[in-house]
Amino acid sequence: MPHSRHLLNVIMDVSAVPRQPVGAGRYVLNVAQALGARSAGQPSEAALLPDISLRVVSQRRDTERWNAAGTSPDAVVPTNRFHRLLWEQMRLPAHLVDQYSQEPFIWHSPHYTFPWKVSGKIPTIVTIHDTTFFDFPQFHERKKVTFFRRAIQRSVFTADRLIAVSEHTAERIDDLFPRHRPVTVIPHGIDHRHFNTTRTVADQAVIDRLGGNPFALFVGTLEPRKQVDLLIRAFDAVAERQRDLRLVLAGRDGWGMARIEEALYSAKHKDRILRLGYVAEEELPALYRAAAVTIYPSSVEGFGLPALEAMACGSPLIIAKGTPMDSFAPAAAIRVGATQATERATQSPESAEKIQDELIAAIEATVTDGPLRAEQLVAGPKTAAAYTWGRTADQHRALYAELADERGVRTHGP
Repeated sequence: MPHSRHLLNVIMDVSAVPRQPVGAGRYVLNVAQALGARSAGQPSEAALLPDISLRVVSQRRDTERWNAAGTSPDAVVPTNRFHRLLWEQMRLPAHLVDQYSQEPFIWHSPHYTFPWKVSGKIPTIVTIHDTTFFDFPQFHERKKVTFFRRAIQRSVFTADRLIAVSEHTAERIDDLFPRHRPVTVIPHGIDHRHFNTTRTVADQAVIDRLGGNPFALFVGTLEPRKQVDLLIRAFDAVAERQRDLRLVLAGRDGWGMARIEEALYSAKHKDRILRLGYVAEEELPALYRAAAVTIYPSSVEGFGLPALEAMACGSPLIIAKGTPMDSFAPAAAIRVGATQATERATQSPESAEKIQDELIAAIEATVTDGPLRAEQLVAGPKTAAAYTWGRTADQHRALYAELADERGVRTHGP
């Protein structure tokens, strides 16, 4: 294994990360930042791995963010989604040859797709976040389903290595794609400098801004698979008895908002439902710490980062059964919904009513049961402590080094 003074060239495609990143976008941003720190020689738990010389290929006019992350951006990708995906396939292969052929490198596509024409010529790694385009197409826009199904099929059979963000995703890749390329499971992490239980002056400012009363918190994009409509209806029922409790929705509007808007319109206590819109990562810890409970009832996830963040901040937690969150949430976290994927996909009126009833019971139990809250306040941070972006980055480094050895990509001196 190379000594840490050696450098391995890695180029990462970060062009899919939007201006307001969530989920997969935040994974890319945090991993790139952690790898950039390794490139700068900051301490690592894996001292025998090569340091990374990281370049990122980003959208045009998106250099400030990636410079701040400690990476070296090559800002050449169009900002329009269609043009970006077309550029990836038609222009990126030639760009890689023109700009980077002087030294061998690993290419990492961290968002499902990669430039197919580089297959076999350049060592490639692709991150697959979930298989919902195959398992639950009804939870996505139709045009995305068509494109990403084809892209994922190409990636799993063609890239040198695959990264799955959870064991659940890896298992689904096994089920759907026999004879796929090798998969390495690398879970997400937490920046514990910010996501922790230490209250700050900013926390009180958040509480004051939200009115001071206790609140239940949802963090994530408002879209069908998150089951926010059922959460709103459940809260409306609880609000009859918990007269000080409010519901805070921290996330931008996604597609398929009809059910959510209908639930909001029909809610008797809509005046106690606050829609914050998108909340930046640095502002989330104060919300988690101030919340009486964090509720993330998403029926389909690749990982479930908001649940892990809530745990790190000591927030009591309600999650959906049968998702990757089951693998890391403590036993004290309350789980609702169906365990089997087929049941979660149906969303029949009967199953929706059952989940709504379970949410009502879970919210009331969490806000009224002192011992249950106390147990979660201890178990959550203890479990979340094992997840760091530094560890996630080191697992990426190990995979880069393994592929470099296999494909004969030489490391070089600093």
